[in-house]
Amino acid sequence: MHKLWAGLLVFLVFATADAACINTREIKKGSGYTFSLALIDSFGYAKSGLERFSSEVPSRDTNFVSSAGQLMYEVKLAAKDYECAASIVASYKSSKNEAIQTAAEAAYRVYTSIVALDQQLINEYKKVLDGKVRDAETSAFVERIADLAARKDEVWKTLPIASVSAAHALVALPKTKGGKLEQWNIIAAQRNVLKIEIRKTLGEMVTAGAKAGQSSVEACGALLYEFLSNTEWKRRSE
Repeated sequence: MHKLWAGLLVFLVFATADAACINTREIKKGSGYTFSLALIDSFGYAKSGLERFSSEVPSRDTNFVSSAGQLMYEVKLAAKDYECAASIVASYKSSKNEAIQTAAEAAYRVYTSIVALDQQLINEYKKVLDGKVRDAETSAFVERIADLAARKDEVWKTLPIASVSAAHALVALPKTKGGKLEQWNIIAAQRNVLKIEIRKTLGEMVTAGAKAGQSSVEACGALLYEFLSNTEWKRRSE
């Protein structure tokens, strides 16, 4: 019965998930603008991954096999979203622009780490379903699940590094040593496009800034949106 469920699970994952990660954006590894568009797209996939989860943690009070199978299904769907997010920023890891490279590496590391941790979660439930762990409510099992959740939370907290570094890629370096960062290296029209894409991808709540209770993905979008709305920076010549 467990093997039948596992087979059905695999079929549903590949039948329901997106067939491929389609990225039609132009890739310019040295452009803070094109990278920011890619980063925003990756936030969209990450948001989708987070929204996949609707199940409560399986317990003895529920049909454990069914609820564990549903959770595993959701985790696998989310993994495809995170893998898409990682693939979108992957090419920018080799950018010669330090800010872009740092942002791409930070985002890529978060997405791939979450996939790895979620796979560990699946493995824990598979042990129960395969009879390798007798009781799904033993303290050791519960502690391992809680530890994985805590580790995921810590990983997500590092995602804002990507937004901060991407912001640095959008301003011109000072012409003199010790000079201040004070001028955009993108034009006003490009800033507006980025702001529109953030709102379209993550929702209008980003316009209110980073708030307590937001997911790390939403907070990243809010941080970048707030930076793009800064009126103190000098405009680049159109």
